[in-house]
Amino acid sequence: MQNNIKQLSVNIKNENFIKKEIDKLQLLIYNFRIILLGNNPEYLLLNSTYNDPGILAKDKDNEALIVEISSNNLDTASVGKYNIIYNIKNNNNTLLGNYIRELYVLNENLPTIIIIGSNPLNIIVNSNINDYELGAIASDYKDKILHVTKTTDLNIKCK
Repeated sequence: MQNNIKQLSVNIKNENFIKKEIDKLQLLIYNFRIILLGNNPEYLLLNSTYNDPGILAKDKDNEALIVEISSNNLDTASVGKYNIIYNIKNNNNTLLGNYIRELYVLNENLPTIIIIGSNPLNIIVNSNINDYELGAIASDYKDKILHVTKTTDLNIKCK
């Protein structure tokens, strides 16, 4: 497959060129391409309503594929990160792959911080915290991503 993937010289100013090249790469790798409707990730306010715009999927002949939501754990009553998972199937109902839309529910009065990784975090003695800590994402209600600084006084060395 590596022989099929060519080196691309991408002109950042030409968005249509980029979209066409992404479509070509999706077809080379997956034999289908995704047409995203709406945003990914999507940022929502606490207690808001959300109407999923969905996705479209097409095969290498530009024929529509079946798209079904296999999972949707969105709860706009609770701040956090949620996913909508779409299954992409051919006309024989064979699963070809899936696509995940990330949704972040934010409180408009407070910045929202979402821990990436396990919480609480279990650490092995004499290990490096950077092997475990994946960080966090913080954003305000206007979808502005805020800078998160990681600090720790944690000493995980055993003497």
